[in-house]
Amino acid sequence: MDKESIFRLGLDYIRNIDYDNSTEVYNPSNHNHIIYLKLMKDETIICPVCGQVNSAKLRSTENQVIKHSSVNEDNLMIILKRRKYKCDCGAYFKQENPFTSNKSKCSLEKKIKVLNDLKATTATFSSLADKHQLSPTTVANIFDRHVDIPRGELSEVICVDEVYSKHCSYHGYCFVIYSPLEDRIIDILPSRNKADVVAYFSRIPVEERKRVKFFSMDLYKTYKEVQELCFPWSKRSADSFHVIFNISKFFNSARIRIMKGYAELEHKKGNWYWLYKRNWKLLLKNPETLSYKKQQMGKSHLWLSQHEMIDYMLTLDSTLKEAYDLLCEYKSFNSVATSANAKDMFDDLLIKFHNSSLPEFQDAYELLKRWRTEILNSFYCVNNMRISNGKIERVNRDIKTIIRSSFGFKNFQRFRNRVLFVVNKDTSYKL
Repeated sequence: MDKESIFRLGLDYIRNIDYDNSTEVYNPSNHNHIIYLKLMKDETIICPVCGQVNSAKLRSTENQVIKHSSVNEDNLMIILKRRKYKCDCGAYFKQENPFTSNKSKCSLEKKIKVLNDLKATTATFSSLADKHQLSPTTVANIFDRHVDIPRGELSEVICVDEVYSKHCSYHGYCFVIYSPLEDRIIDILPSRNKADVVAYFSRIPVEERKRVKFFSMDLYKTYKEVQELCFPWSKRSADSFHVIFNISKFFNSARIRIMKGYAELEHKKGNWYWLYKRNWKLLLKNPETLSYKKQQMGKSHLWLSQHEMIDYMLTLDSTLKEAYDLLCEYKSFNSVATSANAKDMFDDLLIKFHNSSLPEFQDAYELLKRWRTEILNSFYCVNNMRISNGKIERVNRDIKTIIRSSFGFKNFQRFRNRVLFVVNKDTSYKL
């Protein structure tokens, strides 16, 4: 082998290669690329047991198979010819391995490539095992040995949420703590149980916990109790998406109840009922996103825009229009209100919900009344960013992708490190 070949294979950092007795073989039929590598004789031989210098004698040589990767190739096989010595003290030892530790069959470069590939959300241990010609267990062991990410520090704003993970946690849900200001996961717990979460936060020093000024969450009573126990000095904020989602559920219940009262129109082939059955999801969309482009509505032969469809569906029943107006009014309030005027606007809206004739919106009124403080706190801004769980929902999507691609994890510590390794872009491995 010449120096150009050594450089192409990424082995130029090894200074004592015996070029005359090293060769490479490539078989195009099966893409096997094998490098037979021999190192030059060591000028100074030090016994690792007694420390004597040049007291050892050569006894034999042996070949060690090492799986290697270069910049251009993922799979190289190095057959390293190593000298075996015997010292005067009776100890046997081998020539130093420049690629890896004595017992490992993967070079450092191979491990780095595997770990870098594991940064992908959809990467799995099995898929990388096929790519790098390793076993899934070897890939998992490489990850476990070199990736162990500690808990992040709490920030001024923290968001909490849960992710369903049947095989990853013993309560069915993992508890995710996220910092929207730093755009990183602080930590993941195997349970959202109140006792477990409180015990976890209690182990964090009070000085660090006092950094938290805003505690953002969905409408889950347990998280409210956790905040009161562990972060009583912070402002508790309800995520606006979950509030609108719950009000939309109340509206949908009212829609279904009202629709059942006009079931006879289905047999009469009424246009209203047919449009309603086909396009009811338009009622849940924000009015600002509706299209003005007209389109023919199937067998009704009507040419209507999305705005006209909604007007047409609301003409039959005044109570349905009342429910729709209340839903749209809350969505408008959520988008235009600020921390300065949110209180007055919310209280006016609360009266309208209370005066509604719809039983479903009486339940919505109770929900808004119960979470009034948290909803108003959600209009505060930090670094020109409104307090919400929007970013953690995006993170939850990535976590679900990791779980779905891997068909679940039975080892929670491995699952936790995998999520933090993928989602937090500044995390790395240790070699």
